[in-house]
Amino acid sequence: MKRILITGKTSWIGNELERRLAAFNDEYEVTRMSLRDTAWKNDSWEKYDSIVHAAAISHDGGGTAETMRDINVSLTYDVAAKAKADSVGHLIFLSSFHVYASDSNGNVVVEKDTLPSLTTAYGKSKFAAEKAIKPLADDRFSIAILRPPLVYGPYCTQRNFPRLVKLATTTPCFPNVRNRRSMLYSQSLAELMRLLIDEQRGGLFLPQNRRHVCTADMLSSIGKHLGHRVRMSNFLAKPATLLASHNQAFGKMFGDAYYELDASDCGFDYHVGTFDESIEDSVASAKTNQTDRSRPIIRDTTSSTP
Repeated sequence: MKRILITGKTSWIGNELERRLAAFNDEYEVTRMSLRDTAWKNDSWEKYDSIVHAAAISHDGGGTAETMRDINVSLTYDVAAKAKADSVGHLIFLSSFHVYASDSNGNVVVEKDTLPSLTTAYGKSKFAAEKAIKPLADDRFSIAILRPPLVYGPYCTQRNFPRLVKLATTTPCFPNVRNRRSMLYSQSLAELMRLLIDEQRGGLFLPQNRRHVCTADMLSSIGKHLGHRVRMSNFLAKPATLLASHNQAFGKMFGDAYYELDASDCGFDYHVGTFDESIEDSVASAKTNQTDRSRPIIRDTTSSTP
């Protein structure tokens, strides 16, 4: 049995990893730990095979640059240093696609050898954390650094996906812009982490779905599973594309932001289900909300707090 400690007691990605591991009967024992106070520093972590560090201030969590340095950098280093000192053999650190900046047209295209280009406090804090913990790695302590793009799944709390769910239930038509974006189903991310835990493998990983996602196609699939047909408009595509290069909100919706597919090759087949099946699972919480108005579509279980 593998023993895993997940930091960030209310982390949504931590929840998704725990859900994935639970499907493997008694192969994994999961402990969730809050890092809000200093009590964790006095606990022994010697019994754990892997630490998954999911506690962080997210890019939409409203944290200041100073808070992001304290939580995303200093706390990350303290966790990694304690794990090594307590003879844990493996650490998974969740970094982010946000370490890459957009080009002059507002697009982000990342190849295997693309270097980080830092423009936001969040991206800077995540990359600073990577640099801080890398020297700790050795033959007895491996560190896996993951830079996931937009992650979506049931009860997703990252703002972009809930916005798409809302659009899919309210808008009658949508610009048929054929953009490309890297996205990652939460259970596929969880499966990658499970495989890394099994092999105690370190390194840098740029995970994404098998194929790039077009925003219009995703909205159409969400609408289908929520029983609301969204018409795709070629007429609106041209002005939407123009706005994407001048407006940040439109750029996030209609611009390109992706890893080249070969950049994600890592020797693991970690993809769970088809794209359509991942959308069906992801909107399950919205379906529940449609029949029970007392329950929210999105629950507050982000990784934005320790």
